[in-house]
Amino acid sequence: MRNRDFDYYYILQDRVPTLQAKIARLNEKLKSANAPLIEIGISTPEIRRAGSTVSDEYMSVVKVDISRAVEAPIGRLELLAQTKIDPTTQFMEHRTFTTLSKEEDEKIRKPVAPCFCDHCETNRMRIYIYTLKTPEGISRVGSGCLDSFAGFSMSKWQDAYASAVKAVEDASEITFTDAQEHAVIPVHIFIQEAIEQINKSGYQNGYSGGYSTGVDTFVALRAKLSDIESGSIKYAPETVKKATEIMEFIINSELNPVKRANDYYSNLRELLKFGHLTHRQAGLLASSIISHDKEMAQAKSVQSMQDIANNHYGTIGDKVFLKNLRVEGAYPKDTKFGTSTEITLYDDQGHMFRWYASGYHELKKDQLVNLSGKIVEHKTWHSNKFDKDMAQNTLKFCKFHTLEEIEELIATPPKVKKPRKAKEMDDSPAP
Repeated sequence: MRNRDFDYYYILQDRVPTLQAKIARLNEKLKSANAPLIEIGISTPEIRRAGSTVSDEYMSVVKVDISRAVEAPIGRLELLAQTKIDPTTQFMEHRTFTTLSKEEDEKIRKPVAPCFCDHCETNRMRIYIYTLKTPEGISRVGSGCLDSFAGFSMSKWQDAYASAVKAVEDASEITFTDAQEHAVIPVHIFIQEAIEQINKSGYQNGYSGGYSTGVDTFVALRAKLSDIESGSIKYAPETVKKATEIMEFIINSELNPVKRANDYYSNLRELLKFGHLTHRQAGLLASSIISHDKEMAQAKSVQSMQDIANNHYGTIGDKVFLKNLRVEGAYPKDTKFGTSTEITLYDDQGHMFRWYASGYHELKKDQLVNLSGKIVEHKTWHSNKFDKDMAQNTLKFCKFHTLEEIEELIATPPKVKKPRKAKEMDDSPAP
């Protein structure tokens, strides 16, 4: 993308290293010829529309300008144009390197004599004439007089300058593939769209087969970004609110020492700081929604656990019938005695039960079960996760029941254990 009004070009951000390498090679040749070096200026990245016939996508670009001025013994020289003259017809073909003033344009396009050189003051046939702006005014100099006029190898500098301009022009070209690869979307809009996609179809990463949620969101947004920016498409208030929470979640990760050193959160913060993303970062940003939701769910779980496992249940040796216990976790373990499952459960009053069951039991978190068993231990231990002491009731001899069975067992009065009758002693003397 070339700005037609000023002397600079816009090129894609990832093309900068290649361009800098080309300019460095040109400058190495100039250095060996004791000629001034080509100077280029590169701005910080910005977001602009391509504005090309191929695509009008937003892209991350940098502004590049090439200094066409050079210091010479006679003062500062500025290269305005190169004119090629046909030896037969004297038809002039001009290549300008800047936006010209009216005086400069007339001097280049309407010379009194096309082949006249202001340095040697001759009008012999020449193929190339260069128009230079000097401290004294505008001069037209033939290619053979260029070095003596400037006081250094101006011809080599001009060739290098033309090559540098060509390199920048090539880098500024935008193809359809470039538009597909480098199109960017504002971060806040992407997060809002991704939230709605996840609410509608769930989350999928690139490793689970098919397209990821991030890529799907990016593709969907490219088709309707203009409508969103114009306001004809709006997101629900709850979606906008959650998107704000997720961006705050990413920003606040800087305050957490662990997250601050984590590459995942560091990349998210940089992405948020830049404000736009390409399809390459779409999966990363979409995953931040899941990270946020998991952390919020964990925080909620921790908060809900503050009111549990404060007291023991019953007394050791009691046989218990427990209804609607919530499964907190079931973890299979292989021991030298075989497979067992460590099952942690809670009742509706917050009592914690743990049963080391023989064999493998497939239970899901938050599943409700009914259980009968015997309390064999009251144990207290400190939980680092919840930062509190946990009152654990260890069970043995347990059995699962249906709801009807457990209600019947609860309603059945416990059997009263009759005292054992002492054996009567025979006091008669032995025969």
